Amino acid sequence: MMKKDFFKLTAFTSKYFKFIITFTLSFCALCLFIFVITYMRVNEFFSFELLSFDNLWLFLFAFVYLLVFAFLALPFNLVAHYIFYKKKKNDFLFLSSLSSALIVFLSFLWVLNEKFDEINLHWLAFCGFIACIYLLFIGACLCFYERQNFKNFFIAVFAGLVLLVYMAILFPHHFETGFKRFLKTKGLSAKKVEIYLKDKQKFVIGELVFRDSKFAYVRFKDTLQGLNDEKNISKIVAIENISIIKDE
Repeated sequence: MMKKDFFKLTAFTSKYFKFIITFTLSFCALCLFIFVITYMRVNEFFSFELLSFDNLWLFLFAFVYLLVFAFLALPFNLVAHYIFYKKKKNDFLFLSSLSSALIVFLSFLWVLNEKFDEINLHWLAFCGFIACIYLLFIGACLCFYERQNFKNFFIAVFAGLVLLVYMAILFPHHFETGFKRFLKTKGLSAKKVEIYLKDKQKFVIGELVFRDSKFAYVRFKDTLQGLNDEKNISKIVAIENISIIKDE
């Protein structure tokens, strides 16, 4: 029985990952455009260096991250697959998928409890909404794929990508928050950096918005000359003129 369930799992996961890889590659093709209309648009800068081969590794990391999340979503999709297509709910494959889904969910609750003070609840609710749409989207596409209805399958994939772009245009700040967290893990964004202003021959503390292979886009507050007021300044500096200050 367990051997039979193993072959069922192998057959399902092969279909699942064929679709996931196709969708992930399509998403990465749109990733640059989404980055421009969300993160760059909100922070009011643009980097032509993103179009160079030196920065392709950033999209490779995005591809790997999405595959990891897709793998974590697999037990939930297996449970949904059994609920809609199977009558028996007591075999090994369903029970193991249900247990795995529960472990993933409890792990998420543990991380949420540990990092609660650092999490924006509005952004978390937005991520939850995206996750629900994601699961429903994968379920629909798998349904079309299993029935060999490839016309509806490609329509669903196209509709999903269009919906993603549409939401990026409507909710750029939520996507900007996600990009900021992703860039921070790669040292391309930082909340606190020391910036050397070559024209003024002084150091200031500010925020690193983005760093490409040549330039750093920074934001800091500076006192107006002869006044006590401060103003926010956005500036492009060479990457050797910044150093990230790590939180103690």
